Amino acid sequence: MGKFDGYLICSDFDGTLAEKGIVSKENWDAIAYFQREGGVFSLCSGRRAAFIHDIAEFYRPNGPVIMLNGSLIVAPGETEAEDEILYREMIPEALAKRFAEEILNCPGVKCITMHKPDHSNPIFPEGAEIPEWAGKTRIGLDDICGAYCKIAVTHDRVHIKETRAAIEPQFRDKFLFTTSSDALYECQMLGSGKGDSALRVKRMIGAHTLACIGDYENDLTMLRVADISYAVGNAIDEAKRIAHRVTVPCTEHAIAHMIAELEAEL
Repeated sequence: MGKFDGYLICSDFDGTLAEKGIVSKENWDAIAYFQREGGVFSLCSGRRAAFIHDIAEFYRPNGPVIMLNGSLIVAPGETEAEDEILYREMIPEALAKRFAEEILNCPGVKCITMHKPDHSNPIFPEGAEIPEWAGKTRIGLDDICGAYCKIAVTHDRVHIKETRAAIEPQFRDKFLFTTSSDALYECQMLGSGKGDSALRVKRMIGAHTLACIGDYENDLTMLRVADISYAVGNAIDEAKRIAHRVTVPCTEHAIAHMIAELEAEL
């Protein structure tokens, strides 16, 4: 028996666990300790599932992980090919194409990225300058094929309110809209957000306590459903308002602080 038996932590990655993609040793050590003592630590990220294998040197999942903002739940294997998809919610092709056509006509949109479980493809507005990173992954509207987990919109930060006002009334009966940074606007099917999938994982593993931590708009759904919710010190104001607790900024090892506080209350 471990002191954290029955506890599930769902943690955002960028801006919460990591600062500019770097996770402190203090956070990794705290996660490993939490796992050894019976807790399940699940990343809950907007990134694709392959990312889990990029950080395998530091993080060994001991339960399902939540990726692509909740639209994908994966039981990681030793390799990406051995990953098992436990849940996915996809945007149908026709709906994805209609949204892409509408959003590309909005002011300030630089690029949209169509995300499937195992790869992503950028689409650029007509006449846009195509950056080198797009390479052979770039597609056009006519190349949209099959269903997608989420669509991410990179914008100029200036016209985002105007874009949201134009787009969301057309699709709010289908999509959950969130931002994951001040330049990234995302949509996915309703019912597939981080909060919905955190509850799915809680049920899957039979946890009695769900603790969630995040920093941005795409984390709000899981902060709302958690038994214990934390906003990091660098979180947006709305996350701080709805979270049960506000901890230190991610640069000060927020996950380690969270785990230490949970342990002190056992």
